[in-house]
Amino acid sequence: MARRPATCSAGAVLPQEIWDRTAIDGAVQTTLPAGTAFGPVDLKGYFLRPVAPDGRDLTARGTVIHRGRSMAIGTSEVFDADGKKVAVATGSSVILPDRPATVTTELALPGPGS
Repeated sequence: MARRPATCSAGAVLPQEIWDRTAIDGAVQTTLPAGTAFGPVDLKGYFLRPVAPDGRDLTARGTVIHRGRSMAIGTSEVFDADGKKVAVATGSSVILPDRPATVTTELALPGPGS
């Protein structure tokens, strides 16, 4: 995603939870059978450096560091276009193997003025 003023707040990246949670959830999802439900439990993130809204891309990378039967723990790192690490996070997800995954609402990024 490109850095633009509409996706930045007070000189910081788009709300960090979106970057970190998406990276962690994406990594967890790769360890589950298709259609298995899971949900976030917690997220702890850190901004390491400011990111200017200059239109350049940010890249988030998620990694699963533990995958049990009912819980998964992951980390994420966010890098700017120069390859500098700008944020890190750890989070956990509950795995719900007896529930099918369903999407009930679409997620949308905040628009200008949000």
